[in-house]
Amino acid sequence: MDFYIVDDDPSIIRIMENIIEKNNLGVVIGSSQSSRKAIDEILDERPRIVLIDLLLPKIDGINIVKRIKAIDSSIRFIMISEVFNKDMVSKAYAADIEYYINKPINVIEATTIIKKVIDKIKTYEKLSNYEEKQSKIASPKGQSQVSLNEIIEVLNKVGATGKGKVDLANIIFGIIERNESALFYNHNMSYYYAELRKFYLINYNLDVKEKTIKQRIRRGANDALDSIASLGLEDYFNSTFEKYASTLFKFSEVRKEMEYLKGTKKTKGKIDIKRFIGGIVNDLLT
Repeated sequence: MDFYIVDDDPSIIRIMENIIEKNNLGVVIGSSQSSRKAIDEILDERPRIVLIDLLLPKIDGINIVKRIKAIDSSIRFIMISEVFNKDMVSKAYAADIEYYINKPINVIEATTIIKKVIDKIKTYEKLSNYEEKQSKIASPKGQSQVSLNEIIEVLNKVGATGKGKVDLANIIFGIIERNESALFYNHNMSYYYAELRKFYLINYNLDVKEKTIKQRIRRGANDALDSIASLGLEDYFNSTFEKYASTLFKFSEVRKEMEYLKGTKKTKGKIDIKRFIGGIVNDLLT
């Protein structure tokens, strides 16, 4: 189980790291004393469980939970605080935290609570796997679950443009139609460029070079990154920004693109085509 710890007191971070590691509860993949840094790293690393202080400077723990949950509801949060105020505790639970650990840290209490959250995650995963197996039985292979128009609508929403948008739509449609979403990450992108080239030759008698397809797709996805970053600059809580900023791109790259658009950075954010396509496929099938 992967953990991330957020607390402005480095001694609390060390205590929680020791509890997790000595009790073989999982691995601490990151920690931060800064609210803003924590948001970026959590959205990039996607830990399963975050242990977070309530009273953090600049952005408090409850607001961090709300921001991250709006983008990825699967991340579980355990709040840590020395403040026991019924109103604050209610607000924390309303923001969808799992449990509350009081300061000063009691090792037995902290260990027990973390184990409860781990058990809860495992139970949820078992139920999810069962439901996924049942849905696969109900959907015969080769029967497309999504239309090409639906794919185009999503690509329009995220700002993909030009011939790259058409190429992306055809690749995504092929993956879904052939029921290959589970195998998507087993192939490199050159496989899909070659498949799309064959598709254009057979169906439209068009010989589009794989290099051209690759360039067009990168331009289309780059336009999407630019569009999503622009939405984030206008409204950080825009529903399209919240939904796609960290599923189609690394959130740190979206932030970089936002800084580039503001003129405070000279380099643009980068895209990962496999992450972009895989994110859209997952969005369409869930």
